[in-house]
Amino acid sequence: MNTNQLISNNIENKRVAFVFGDPASAKAMIAISKLICNNDLFILVSDRYYSFFKEIDADVSIVINEEYLLSKLNDFKPQLIFTGTSLPISVELKSLKYGKRNNIETISFVDHWTNVKERFIDENGQLIIPDKIYVIDNNAHDIAIKDGLPEKQIEVTSNPYYNWLSTWKPKTDRNSFCQLIGLDQDAVYIVYAPEPLDKFNLKEKYGFDEYDVLNDLDQIYKTYLANSDTGLRIIFKLHPNVSKEEVSNAISLNLGYMPDYLILISDVDFNHLIYYSSLVIGFFSNSLIEASILGKPTFRLLYKLNRIENDPLNGKGIGIRIDSLREFSEIFYQNILK
Repeated sequence: MNTNQLISNNIENKRVAFVFGDPASAKAMIAISKLICNNDLFILVSDRYYSFFKEIDADVSIVINEEYLLSKLNDFKPQLIFTGTSLPISVELKSLKYGKRNNIETISFVDHWTNVKERFIDENGQLIIPDKIYVIDNNAHDIAIKDGLPEKQIEVTSNPYYNWLSTWKPKTDRNSFCQLIGLDQDAVYIVYAPEPLDKFNLKEKYGFDEYDVLNDLDQIYKTYLANSDTGLRIIFKLHPNVSKEEVSNAISLNLGYMPDYLILISDVDFNHLIYYSSLVIGFFSNSLIEASILGKPTFRLLYKLNRIENDPLNGKGIGIRIDSLREFSEIFYQNILK
């Protein structure tokens, strides 16, 4: 049975409330909602707004607090609550608790291989388990069981958003998009899409953070590109969990200045940003999976990673793994200057 059929069998003819917080969860829930032809049978609810809602043609209700969330669920009277799984804790766990209190069926979708159990632990340390947990592959299934989640409630699917993305075409032309992000029509740019390792104090776990790698990137830019005529710009795509001010301050602190070739971007459609870029670099986020699906040259900068087992994308064929600073340097020479 394929992913769409498996999910369709569970949501068919039910009133479904899709609830999500982070962008990966949002994309998965919206993609699943498109399996339901009747708009009266579902609602989309989030505590965050993303620019891609418009791109994916999603009518999402934004709830500003728990009271508004519960009011929305009460009014809709769902037969099924289908949630994403966000870190830090978002609206999903509140919705699962609502479902349990009201004897409503619950399903959650885990879109990654990391912190699987942590996604179901609330602010009081309580484990909130839905009736079913969908995970993206057998590896995620094994991780969930190893974490102590109940095997009988775990089912393997793939990510329905990736099915949607594989057929995606841009709605905005290059000229209009470049104007939107403040670049000339013929501008050349690459996308740096790191996780917020620094903000969540993960440097000890991984052996590096996004600003350590940015420092290397800055040196490479100066070596290869400062005197070239490529006009290359580097777009730092902000993770939703960090603000532009936080990143700007951290860059100035770590580099000692704010490079004029660097552009910080948060609220812009990521698919278009990838599509018109020359290449995408990062570590192990869903952004790199999406870039690979869109056919963009994708590089995972892991030469500072302390342990291979800390790489959740290891062996999954996502992008090209870069294991030395020399390789990182050669990316620019081979993909930008030639």
